[in-house]
Amino acid sequence: MKASQSPLTMGRLLRVTAIVAVTSLFCVSISDMAGARSAQALKEMSQAFSNAAKKVTPSVVHIRTLKTVTPTESFSFEDFPPDSPFAPFFEHFLNPRDRGDNREDRRKQDSEPGEVPYGMGSGLVVTPDGYILTNNHVVDEADKIEVRLRVGGHDKTYTVDMKNNPPRQDPVSDLAVIKIDAKDLPVPELGDSDQLEVGEWVIAIGNPFGLDQSVTAGIVSYLGRGPMGGPQFGDFIQTDAAINPGNSGGPLVDLDGKVVGINAAIATGSPFERSYAGIAFTIPINIAKSVKDALIEKGSVTRGYLGVGITAVGEEVAKHENLENQDGALVNSVQDGTPAKEAGIQVGDIVIELNGEKIKGPSELQLKIAAITPGEKATLTILRHDGDSYKEKKIQVTIGTRPSNEEVAEVSAPLTSKNLGMTVQDLTESTAQSLGYTMGTGVLVTDVAPYSPAANAGIQQYDLIRQVNHQPVKTVAEFKEALAKREDSALLVVQRQKTKDTFITVIEMK
Repeated sequence: MKASQSPLTMGRLLRVTAIVAVTSLFCVSISDMAGARSAQALKEMSQAFSNAAKKVTPSVVHIRTLKTVTPTESFSFEDFPPDSPFAPFFEHFLNPRDRGDNREDRRKQDSEPGEVPYGMGSGLVVTPDGYILTNNHVVDEADKIEVRLRVGGHDKTYTVDMKNNPPRQDPVSDLAVIKIDAKDLPVPELGDSDQLEVGEWVIAIGNPFGLDQSVTAGIVSYLGRGPMGGPQFGDFIQTDAAINPGNSGGPLVDLDGKVVGINAAIATGSPFERSYAGIAFTIPINIAKSVKDALIEKGSVTRGYLGVGITAVGEEVAKHENLENQDGALVNSVQDGTPAKEAGIQVGDIVIELNGEKIKGPSELQLKIAAITPGEKATLTILRHDGDSYKEKKIQVTIGTRPSNEEVAEVSAPLTSKNLGMTVQDLTESTAQSLGYTMGTGVLVTDVAPYSPAANAGIQQYDLIRQVNHQPVKTVAEFKEALAKREDSALLVVQRQKTKDTFITVIEMK
């Protein structure tokens, strides 16, 4: 039986072997086809990056700023712009007269004023006749500005006429426009930053560490990121495209070769660690367009103004007040003599609509108010607590003109104490009236960080700090002075807005 079955077994074996061989060839063919398609897709993507860079790179310029230092002036590390690539190398670049043994040369240097490198950044040509858009911090306080661009394959340097055509600056948006004497410059197409999506590929073009027209790629990490601090306001594009000192003022570009933003900041540690960390912030081009146009046409930017301090509603407030959601902007202060005060806006109001458009948060309200022409009327829809619950109410307000940063700071003058985890400000008449406090009896708590020493001690937003370490405080300055009496802890007398009760608590400082 075994002998008679051998031919059949061998036949089956041959057929199976043939099938396996054909299947293997088929799989190899399928694998090759898939690999070819993947390679082709990568080539097409690579070509998209290359095409986008080619469209915009000719319009990207290198900006170098200098400062004149006289023998009577000192120039320290703190004098540098926030992202100056010269800052970490201060000793090497700016103090050559402190080194060496040639005393005669040092005496000659010490008797003459001279120009020293101050900052470096990027810019974007926005008109054929030489207007260039960049960051305000790139050119701010510079005594001389040099612009280098590539013309016909060769570098050409221009010097900005600081006397007859100085930089047109807008510190609020951190944007500026400078002008060079040129013509027929290439101008890129500006896109629509409102159409960006998280995860979308973008490229950044600039001059990191002075390396001209460097191109890096990444994705949009987040949209609508709030201000990173300072006087700026607005929503920023967050990206992980590699951006370093010197990239400031350069464009962020989509794969269609359209400019969607102006790179402004990087999130890093100390000044000696100012380098790529995967988090960068870009001013949306839709904001930059309006600022650019105003600076070129009028030399300055006029913005609408309410005269309120606003913050996010937040989860805790929404839960405590039984609100349906966290949408809107919560008013935490109202300045005297402002449109908001005249219209009857009160501390505790929640602005949920502006001219019929929903307001998601404070940045959105700030941007929309800023876009309204001063003198125009606007309708705010607010939620106001009437003692039992929030009721919807409409308020008409005549929009004012936003004062300068210095004037705004003078009005609000808040103090943020990081070791306590809370922010306090002087009590104004309107705020005292809205919250039921008496003027001259304390300073107002406007914000408390979760899990901070202040929060752990029971301090809440809108509490009134009446005494610190047994010393009555009526102003932020007095609060700061009394707080300095102890380094380890602070004894506070606090009045609560809702109950009007007064209690004593101790904050353990960090």
